[in-house]
Amino acid sequence: MTQGVGRGVAAMNANAVRMVASAGGLIAIWGLDLGLAGFFTAVAAGFCLYAALPVRAVTSVEAPDATLATTS
Repeated sequence: MTQGVGRGVAAMNANAVRMVASAGGLIAIWGLDLGLAGFFTAVAAGFCLYAALPVRAVTSVEAPDATLATTS
């Protein structure tokens, strides 16, 4: 989805954020003693971030300037 609008790095960054948030689930299990529910909550939050970041990248694309399109 994001590669088509020239935002491939945004998808890569969103995946990295998802993995870091999911790793926070391990902190939820061991550090905060929240158990399995805390782990799955962190994984779900990671996937929500992963869904939101590429959508933001795609919707922030602006239309090209018409004067630039006609002169090239």
